[in-house]
Amino acid sequence: MSKNSHQSGMGSGAHRYPPQRASPGTAHLQYEIWKRENDAWWARWWAERDEAERIEALHQQIRDAGLEPETPEGMRLQRKIERSGLNLCLARNRQGGLCRCLGDGSGGRCKFHGGRSTGAKTPEGRARALANLKRGR
Repeated sequence: MSKNSHQSGMGSGAHRYPPQRASPGTAHLQYEIWKRENDAWWARWWAERDEAERIEALHQQIRDAGLEPETPEGMRLQRKIERSGLNLCLARNRQGGLCRCLGDGSGGRCKFHGGRSTGAKTPEGRARALANLKRGR
């Protein structure tokens, strides 16, 4: 292979770095530009990959609830999950299906299946809670 064909990038088909011949004193600038573009490309690639994985996990969660993500009910659940940032409870309910409420409590369960407490309802329970709060419990 002649010297000219190697310099112009012809021949084996392998990419050369730097892509173009730099004028004297500017090689580091071309490298910085190349590095910035390369880093941006990889950042976009990883972001797209993470987004695809997030959406697939979301669709799997909707399928676990017994729905297809393309149905109106599935799309409604998807919007609900994306807005809240929570997951579905997916506990077994009395009908034998899976709970489709958002779970933000213990183990990702909803308030009906052992999640966050809604607080005391009776006057006696409220008094007990207040007494415990005052004692520092």
